[in-house]
Amino acid sequence: KEKEKEEEEEGKVIKNKKLFWTVPWLVLSACLVTMIGAGITVKFFPIFFIDEYNLAPINLNIVFIINPFLSAFTSVFCGKLARRIGRLKTLIIVLTIVLITTFGMSQFITIEVLLVTFIIRYMFANSMDPLSKSLLMEFAPVENRGKWGAADGLISSFWNGSAAIGGYVIEHHGYRAAFLSTSGIYCVTILIYLFTNRIVNT
Repeated sequence: KEKEKEEEEEGKVIKNKKLFWTVPWLVLSACLVTMIGAGITVKFFPIFFIDEYNLAPINLNIVFIINPFLSAFTSVFCGKLARRIGRLKTLIIVLTIVLITTFGMSQFITIEVLLVTFIIRYMFANSMDPLSKSLLMEFAPVENRGKWGAADGLISSFWNGSAAIGGYVIEHHGYRAAFLSTSGIYCVTILIYLFTNRIVNT
């Protein structure tokens, strides 16, 4: 209750600003762009490791087993950082890390470096969704938070649609082209959040 009261009070302050009404729309748009970008590549990571690096299935499964545990620590870290500098700035930092690691995976690097890059990407990418959802609820009008939450849930379905695009890109241009495409899309997301941050803090 205290947290909701703080968010409402914060919202009342920011709502006096001319462009406040655009903030939930910008956050929702950023979520949509992020979902499209992620869908292009995420489902193809296991195939990429097997096709390009001949990674044994047992080793691949070990990576995917430890990733959730590492992600838990990252989520705690991001939560503490968000309380210190704000959710929006934290989300920009996390997205930048995910962008850099996704781009790194598009380069011809050794399997050892690739796995480390992938694990770091996985850790921070899994922190984006909770941050973006809480950010949307922070700036959405209190009386309409249910509608904004439903819209955010609907956006999740775009994941499967963009996976089809990723399959096409991979088939005709290779895995690394798909990773580069996702990196470019994440750049758009970061620009949206930077613009949002400017509205909120000016």
